[in-house]
Amino acid sequence: MAITPGQAIGQYIIQSKLGEGGMGAVYKAEQPAIHRAVALKVLSANLTSDPEALGRFKREVDIIAELEHPYILPLYDFGQVDDNPYIVMRYMGRGSLYELLRERKLSQPELLRVLRQVAEALDYAHARDVIHRDLKPGNVLLDESGNACLADFGLAKTMAGSRDLTTTGSILGTPAYMSPEQARGDRLDARSDIYSFAILVYEALSGQLPFHANTSMEYIQKQLTEAPPSIVTVAPRLPPAVGEVLRRGMAKERAQRPARATELIDALEAALAGGSAAVPGANPVPERTVAGGPRTGTLAGRAALGQAPAAAAGAAVPGAGTAPRRSGLLWVAVGAGVLVLGAIVVLALAGVGIFALGGLGGGPKVATYPVGNSPRALLYAGSSVWVANFFANTLTQLTATGCGSNPDPCGKASNVVRVDQLPVALALSANGKALWVASALNNTLARVDLANGHVTSQYHLPNVPTAMLLVGNDLWIANSFAGTVTRVGPEGAVLGDYQAGHNPVALAYDGHSLWVASQDTGNLNQLDPANGAILHTYPVGGQPAALAFDGAHVWAALSDKNEVAELNPANGSVLARVTVGQKPVSLFYDGATLWSADQTGNSVSRIDVSKGQKLTTIAVPGGPYALAWAPCGTGCGDLWVADEAANNVSRVRLAGP
Repeated sequence: MAITPGQAIGQYIIQSKLGEGGMGAVYKAEQPAIHRAVALKVLSANLTSDPEALGRFKREVDIIAELEHPYILPLYDFGQVDDNPYIVMRYMGRGSLYELLRERKLSQPELLRVLRQVAEALDYAHARDVIHRDLKPGNVLLDESGNACLADFGLAKTMAGSRDLTTTGSILGTPAYMSPEQARGDRLDARSDIYSFAILVYEALSGQLPFHANTSMEYIQKQLTEAPPSIVTVAPRLPPAVGEVLRRGMAKERAQRPARATELIDALEAALAGGSAAVPGANPVPERTVAGGPRTGTLAGRAALGQAPAAAAGAAVPGAGTAPRRSGLLWVAVGAGVLVLGAIVVLALAGVGIFALGGLGGGPKVATYPVGNSPRALLYAGSSVWVANFFANTLTQLTATGCGSNPDPCGKASNVVRVDQLPVALALSANGKALWVASALNNTLARVDLANGHVTSQYHLPNVPTAMLLVGNDLWIANSFAGTVTRVGPEGAVLGDYQAGHNPVALAYDGHSLWVASQDTGNLNQLDPANGAILHTYPVGGQPAALAFDGAHVWAALSDKNEVAELNPANGSVLARVTVGQKPVSLFYDGATLWSADQTGNSVSRIDVSKGQKLTTIAVPGGPYALAWAPCGTGCGDLWVADEAANNVSRVRLAGP
């Protein structure tokens, strides 16, 4: 129905339209009898015949009527106009917190007062068995005095009935603020709102969301599988303790979050009092993407967040260790190729010498092949390259032989295997006859028979997996959310779960020790694989996103510095820092040179490990995310690159046919 200014609805006179959302429109109206301004919310006409939508609208009436709190938007009236239900609420003249953050109109004391009021409203609702389920700045309204009211309880439910799936299987809520358990459709409790509240606080303090995405599904994926960057990396004026407060609030495991929203605010105020930082006001709040909303967080936008490198390419670090550099001799690995979500560790196929690229000439030839949605991991096995397609929940087997011949079978999909949801990491089994697949949504590990492509067994993991590496007969799995590494035996049994620092995202093995990249702290932890004990912790001067071992030294990709650092494993000293493209997220050692996949730079960088210098950069569009290597004959090598944003895999022919 059309509603226009001057129209009477019950005892209310419409003055203007304030906004419109998925459930309906909100109008400013006057109640002439008592000269009061009100907000009148009318359910959209096309939803009145939808039982679920109508139920959510009526639920909001019931819940608000039961919640009497100074910081929860009160309900004044309820009625119908032309069979369209409406509710009447207090008019909040200063608008939403989203608008005020975007316009940077709140001082630090004002913002902290608003956040505490929201926290008190949440605790009150939670004490009465109600969870909001759609907490975001747009649902926090302010009056002319600057006091906040929590609004829009249309998705609220009691904790006893709080599963967030509709009858059609759709997930309810706003993905940019959604807790992992809400994204999975699990039963919720108050700590789901705590997670959303922590994101709201992160955005209010830094001027941006912790995750950037182009689609609702991408937001959901990040909530499920990625650890948010520390707020001090985007708002360096804040005390480091603020980052720890919000890290706990946004913990993927709900048991690690504060039990009450006011606990989070108490800790936040204490952290802010410990430093002299003011709330940053230079960055506007970015437009958020929900279904049908504006698109932000593109590769170009994320590239703009990259920082300048801290050292020139190949520059030696003063005071670095003096371990000798290795020659360009071929090194034979006895590990397994591993390509994983956000942190790529690549060694070689078990028992197979890695092909050396030294001396290859000529410009590279690049071919591109379509695969499934969001390729995140690659593994070369025998004559095929296996691709883990994150959103498609599949593995694609690509032919990796005969490339360049006529006819050319290279890149053809010979098999597509369904696996558990959100596959993030691949590894070859110790006997070379099977493929291990770690999936994030349900914390599973599956074994795939390479002979026929069938999933032969599946095992449950104790935590959400992030990275995976074969060491001897056992798998080591990094769990970034839990802060642990898990050791799994050759038959899928969990042999141990060990503390490994905050946000472990990458693994490497030097023949003696297991190396774990702790991204949040900027450290590499050296572990004893016999018992999982941390032997040493070494700072690397950036946020490590990937690791590799070249037979003598450990290499770490520092995604925030656009660098790759070379470390002496004997003492953790940094030997060199090499500038690469923007946001290096993957590393691959081919036996003589090191490769870096530079995600937002849309390129791969080749590094001479004997000199610690970058040799060349090759453009590979589509957001390079994972790497694999396949020999193609004498003096010939193919670098395979997962182009995550383009749903392709590229093959870079470096020499030969």
